Amino acid sequence: MYRKQKKDEDHSSKYDIGRFKGQTLLGDSADDTSSILYRPKTQETKQTYEVLLGFIQEAVGDQARSILCGAADEVLIVLKNDKLRDKDRKNEIETLLSTKIPDQRFAFLVNLGKKISDWSTDDKNGKEG
Repeated sequence: MYRKQKKDEDHSSKYDIGRFKGQTLLGDSADDTSSILYRPKTQETKQTYEVLLGFIQEAVGDQARSILCGAADEVLIVLKNDKLRDKDRKNEIETLLSTKIPDQRFAFLVNLGKKISDWSTDDKNGKEG
């Protein structure tokens, strides 16, 4: 019990949600986003990514920017997986976000994924994508 409480205290001091007000959810600090897989390369994809982060924030509630970006990475991995059918994608994303997504919202999410044209899973491996 003490360990969990200590862990929660560490997170609350590290992620002060109030300090992000007025900033974009993506932010510009490389320190906060060092573990993020996807980084938009154009203004258009940056705007689309901001909408995606907002969508995820609605689903999971107020979270630290790094958590939202990590969730966005996971959602994009599912959306960009050509081997999955839409029904399977929807189930995977609902599991990831721990919430039911109405069909209309899911269609919106799929369209956001299609607008992210500079997605590459090779970025973390040091390859240019």
